[in-house]
Amino acid sequence: MGSNLRNIEYYINQHDMRNFLSESLISSARLINVNKGGALLTQDNRPSGLYFLVEGRLQIEHYDDDGRNIIFTIQEPLSIVGDIEMFYDGGSGKILSTVSAISPSILLSFSVSTIRSMGLNDPAFLLFMCHHLAKKAFESSINKIAVPLTSTNKLRRYFNYQRQIKGDSFILEKRDTLASMLGISVRQLTRAMSELQHSGVIRLENKTVFIIRDDVFYR
Repeated sequence: MGSNLRNIEYYINQHDMRNFLSESLISSARLINVNKGGALLTQDNRPSGLYFLVEGRLQIEHYDDDGRNIIFTIQEPLSIVGDIEMFYDGGSGKILSTVSAISPSILLSFSVSTIRSMGLNDPAFLLFMCHHLAKKAFESSINKIAVPLTSTNKLRRYFNYQRQIKGDSFILEKRDTLASMLGISVRQLTRAMSELQHSGVIRLENKTVFIIRDDVFYR
């Protein structure tokens, strides 16, 4: 028990979570471990809580009615899972996406009832939630646009977004995962990657992408 509390305190301090979590909320937190490949939430089930990813990486994916798999995004700390479901349809609807771990992951879990009774009356918590939901909305718009984009332009937009967050070098997602996120085939992704390399926009070393020319992102 003491070890669990120390772990929770460690992550609270590591991510400065007292800036938006009250002591009452923190005292109700549970620590959850999800193994690589394990599912945290499954689409169409009922939401059971709000989760803060404090260590590891999660894959958010959605299955259409026709069975087509669409990967929305990869989440890294500090991100929230279950927030959209909490506010969507009054929180009474089903989970919109499947959330699984692509590396061993640790999350802080809060029950829906606790968030409603303690969090939704707290201005600091609500402000943080608004910022996080706005960030999610922006991320989801990266892969959606009214006019058709070529595979190269989709990849270029993705690289530009990653550059803004992580800087001029970052680890590349697995190609099948990234292709699904961009709505293109792995073959199209490989061709687009080669085009950006040959034009001197990026350099690829092992699994790391280096942005060489950022002027193309402003055209």
